[in-house]
Amino acid sequence: MKRLHSTRIAVLFFTLSLVVAAGCAEPRDAADSASEGPVEATAAQDTAASDAPDADPSTSYDPWERARARGVTFRAVGQEPGWTLELMGSDSLLLALDYGDRRLAFSEPATRIEEGRVTHRAGSDGDSVTVVVDETHCADVMSGELHDATVTVTFDGEAFRGCGQSL
Repeated sequence: MKRLHSTRIAVLFFTLSLVVAAGCAEPRDAADSASEGPVEATAAQDTAASDAPDADPSTSYDPWERARARGVTFRAVGQEPGWTLELMGSDSLLLALDYGDRRLAFSEPATRIEEGRVTHRAGSDGDSVTVVVDETHCADVMSGELHDATVTVTFDGEAFRGCGQSL
């Protein structure tokens, strides 16, 4: 129990340090360069700016609300190592790996829809990503938050599992 408490505190401090560090970076929009294949983007793209309850959703502390305000239609998260995935309709796929240290953008992923499953594939400059979205409920392993979909992201042969939902 004590170790679990220490781990949660360590995760909290790590997350807060990322938010503070990201707030110091110059913002850059990775989606603008999605047509150039995978590109690195800064963590500042996903930072919060206001804690006012009636604030614009784009300045919310909730990353799901910020994503929706940016036009994201589907978002997924996974742990150990932390990653996020954002789909902007059929236009682009943004993948952040290693707790946001590495961000890649792919344009126009190919989409295949089957019963209970959607698969997105994209690649450029030798990098490839496959995203499988299964319509099965999923609970985030860190927060316990419930989501509508179980997501598996395969990037350059390495599989990442997590949860996601349409926005």
